[in-house]
Amino acid sequence: MRENSSMESPSGAAGSDEIDWNTRYLSGETPWDHGEAHPELVHWLTENPFPGEVIVPGCGKGYDVRAIASSGVSALGVDISPEAVKAAKQIGPTQGAHFQVADVLNSPQEWRHRFQGAFEHTCYCAIPPAARPTYATFLATILRPGGVFLACFYIDPETDGVGPPFPTHRKELDRLFHPYFRLQQEWVPSHTYPNRKGRELFRQYIRNGVEASQSFSS
Repeated sequence: MRENSSMESPSGAAGSDEIDWNTRYLSGETPWDHGEAHPELVHWLTENPFPGEVIVPGCGKGYDVRAIASSGVSALGVDISPEAVKAAKQIGPTQGAHFQVADVLNSPQEWRHRFQGAFEHTCYCAIPPAARPTYATFLATILRPGGVFLACFYIDPETDGVGPPFPTHRKELDRLFHPYFRLQQEWVPSHTYPNRKGRELFRQYIRNGVEASQSFSS
């Protein structure tokens, strides 16, 4: 049986009109929240530290943000849901972990070339396909050349196009990200949640020097 369309969709994906993320957090209906940082991220960080400040779009309650900050770099978690950001801040302080309400499809001007790393944890699958080029450009605009983009894409073989999660395919990822990023490696994570085994694709990219144009908020 196919999972409910919202079961593994993350919070904070701007443009996902089908889901009111803030209401979901207020009601506690957040089945995508596993209460911990992604196990593969935690494993990756033991050998692959980010080179500088990292952004985590659609951060939810901020578990990934705290794991990254604990590795010794500043990390900014952003989410479109004020309730998610509030919950992230209430969990307790972690040195280097910061949180902000923000729409990743309309980022502030001061983010241009600000970050040296980004971690995408299934935010992409919650963004409708028509808005995904804007999301790819957003990441390309805020990352400095040479920055590291680590991504956990949710490959759902049972999705029928009704989302979120929306279908994710390698060809689309290549088309949207390869103009701005060089793919270093990809793998199916061995460290993950039981209900996600075989349904995720990790990719590690390096930002190249190709300029990108992004709409910014005032």
